Amino acid sequence: MPVLIVKYNSKNLENPQTLRLSRNFLELESITLTGYSVHIKKVPLVAPATSHQIPKNLFITLDFLQCAELNIGLPRYGTSSDGRPLYHIFNKLPIPLSNEDYTIKFGMDLTFTLCQAIHRDLKITVEHYNNNDTLQLAETQADSTGKVAIEDVMLYFDYKEKGKDKDVSRRNYMIK
Repeated sequence: MPVLIVKYNSKNLENPQTLRLSRNFLELESITLTGYSVHIKKVPLVAPATSHQIPKNLFITLDFLQCAELNIGLPRYGTSSDGRPLYHIFNKLPIPLSNEDYTIKFGMDLTFTLCQAIHRDLKITVEHYNNNDTLQLAETQADSTGKVAIEDVMLYFDYKEKGKDKDVSRRNYMIK
């Protein structure tokens, strides 16, 4: 199966970031997240900081997943002035992190049906919740107070192109 690798890198200090594919566009039926890796950048701590503040999860926005069937149930984060519960509602891809500098996960099988082609230039945004339960852009620079930077995020996808049937193409190559 063909592979699509999407890489966010904080070295250029942009978030969201524009990425460029090697092909002009991909017209896909579905795309499957098979794995991911995240590298966190830390710097030595200065008192009174006692530990690095590593987020528990990252939330990734990819423009081509905006119309995919990605539904996320999140807990209540507060109450409105008229007493109704408040919830974050979005369709970002949640990526759990470990407490280590690197988180690497493979063996996943999250398939999304797409309603649009993936264009050559695509956008990725990396976010996480801060200590006040506010969704914020991921930090691009670490500091000595314990703030960590999300250095790299790599997402690995398999995909199926529209109108391509593997069995038909295999049979065509077997014709003598």
